[in-house]
This record gives sequence, structure tokens and C-alpha cells, in this order.
Amino acid sequence: MSQIIKDRKIKFALIGCGRISARHFEAVYGDEAAGIPANADAEFVDICDIDQNALETASNKFNIRGYRDYREMLSKTAADVVAVCTPNGLHYEMGMAVAAHKKHVLMEKPFCADLMQADNLIASARDNRLHTFAVLQVRYNNTIQLLKKLLCENKLGKIYSAAVCVRWLRPQKYFTGWRGTKELDCGTALNQGIHYADILQWLLGPIKRVVAQSATIAHTIELEDQISSLIEFKSGVQATFEFSVNTFPKNKECSLYISGEKGSVEISGDAMNKIEYFEVEGSERPDISVRDGNTYAGGLYKGSCPNHPFIYNDVVRVLKTGDVNYINGDQARKSLELILTMYKSAAEKKFIEFI
Repeated sequence: MSQIIKDRKIKFALIGCGRISARHFEAVYGDEAAGIPANADAEFVDICDIDQNALETASNKFNIRGYRDYREMLSKTAADVVAVCTPNGLHYEMGMAVAAHKKHVLMEKPFCADLMQADNLIASARDNRLHTFAVLQVRYNNTIQLLKKLLCENKLGKIYSAAVCVRWLRPQKYFTGWRGTKELDCGTALNQGIHYADILQWLLGPIKRVVAQSATIAHTIELEDQISSLIEFKSGVQATFEFSVNTFPKNKECSLYISGEKGSVEISGDAMNKIEYFEVEGSERPDISVRDGNTYAGGLYKGSCPNHPFIYNDVVRVLKTGDVNYINGDQARKSLELILTMYKSAAEKKFIEFI
């Protein structure tokens, strides 16, 4: 793949200085109040945003060179990796430009808006001997890591069923600007629920078929605000996926329940971040720390846990050692395919078989 970088920091650039960019800056510069250390092997060298105020705020705070045009930035930057943190409908265009300029791609979720785009971007990066890194940071929740270990060690035995339930709130005012539009948001479940669809497929393996229903009930938007799906895995496991941003008056839960012949575990909390139920043959309930989900609108609603430092640690490790153990575009494609198949099933009102 790419040349290993041993004798200096990994250089990052970033496109899009909106809300999620704070998590990327935090992953590099740290946050003492939150107990997040700085990454001594990483630095930002360039950032870009079309919003002058957002650009100047980030540029002045972190003393990073700023650009208004991402194409100009890509033509001049010495970055090794470019993080794309823009509205979802722009991911493909910008990711392809990053790869064309021979920079590794660090893509916020969703990786792209459709599978053809994802395949083209992955192929372009591979042709240029570049990595595609995907931000699917919920995998790093302590609770999810615990479940993955239990499954890998067969501690739950044969898995019978699973259920994901995301009952969140997003008020109408959240859907301003690009949010809620088909062109730039591309799907509410694609934008927010994809983290938890990713956890299902990462833990339980290849999917056989999917059936789903979706609706727009509580918001004036071009997209769904709730979706429910039955997912059958090739192993025979049946799982349900319920995602809603209509929960009154605030976020209620983000949970995952897995039932097996030797045990049952439920991970819950506001972001799959605490153990709700643990009964596993021969195992005591573990005592693990809880990381709170990101808080927005003064606590009115929350998102996933702030695990971006783990993503940046992976990028640094891969580029400095050549390690291949990281969340790449091929892995991100699987969760993208799952959400898009739910959409297809809901539109066609039938089961959709996976190849």
C-alpha cells in the first residue's frame, strides 16, 4: 500500500468546519476538561470551509491555515490525510478529489450516499495506493467492545436473535439548511442510524435478506423520520432494527439486545454506552466505565459517544506501521448497503435479498 511514515507527525487537513469538526480537532489537540489527551503523532496543517465565520473561528483557535475552496486547499496542502466532514451528499465528490490528489481519505459517516459511489471511491483510493478510513466510532464503545469479545469467544453460544432500538429526538429546527434534504442529507437513518446498523452487521456477520417500512410522521422534511426493519442473517439469526427521531420530549434510548443459548446481554443508555442486562453462563457482570454520548441543544438530545480519538489513533498507527487492522471503506460499505437496502425494501414493500 502506501509508504510508511516513521520520522514525523502525520499531517491532516479537513474539509468542513461544522459541528462534527470539533470532534476531529479534539482527537488531535485533546480536551483537558474532558480527559482527552492530545495526539503527539498528529497535526492539522490545513482546513477549509465555505462559511467564512466557521473557517476563521477554527483557524484562529487552532492556528491552522484556512481555505474557502477545497480544491485550492488540495492543490497546495502537504497533508497525508484529508478528513471530509461536509454534508453527506458531498462526500463522494470531495472524497474522489482527495484521492485524485494522492491523499488518504478519512470519511465521516455515511461513507457515500450510494453503493456505486462507495465502490468508485474505494477503487480510486486503491488505484492510487491510498487508504480509505471510515468514521464508525461507535465500535469503540466499551460496551460494544465487550460484546464483540463475548461473540468472538463464543461465550453466548448459538445466537438466537437481536434487536436494535434507537428512540431519539430531533426537533424540527434541527432540520435546517442541508439537513432533511434528499440532495445533501440523503436519509435520516443514513445520517444517524447508520452507526447502529453498522454495529448489528459487525457483530452478527453477513446478511441474507431485509424487509423494512419507513415513514415521515413528525417533521416537515424530504426524508424519513422513522424506519423499522427485520434483518435475517446468513447464520439464521433474526434481528429487528427500530430507528426514530420522533421521541417526545427527548432522547429515550439507544439499545442493543442479543439473545443466545448461553447468555443474554442488553446494551442501552443514550448511546449504547452502558450495560442494562447481563446474564452469561460462567461470567460475572463486568464493571466498565461509561462514556456519555455527545450532547446537543443544551441537553435536549444526544448523539453517539465521542470516540474520534480512537479513529485518529488508528490512522496514525496504520500510516506509521503498515498495520491493516482498521475501519476501511470496504467495511463502511457493508453498513451503507444495509441502510440502503432498508430504503429499497420500504419503497418496494418486499423482502430484498443480499447477494
